Amino acid sequence: MADRTDADEQILDLLREGARTQAYLVDETGFSRTHVRNRLQLMEARGWVENLHRQSALWELRTDPDEVDGEEE
Repeated sequence: MADRTDADEQILDLLREGARTQAYLVDETGFSRTHVRNRLQLMEARGWVENLHRQSALWELRTDPDEVDGEEE
């Protein structure tokens, strides 16, 4: 998808490995907390990720945007 950013790609790669906290995503990607939060909110609106626990900001991949009908593009 053309409108995905480098931050989106890095976040999605990490979430493909399992649920991660926002703090972990910030540490691993090097992007600011605000930038990661904004990208996660956009991905949540697209149905790609889900916030499992708001207080700890635990996120999980819900629907991998690179998969179509269960097969990778």
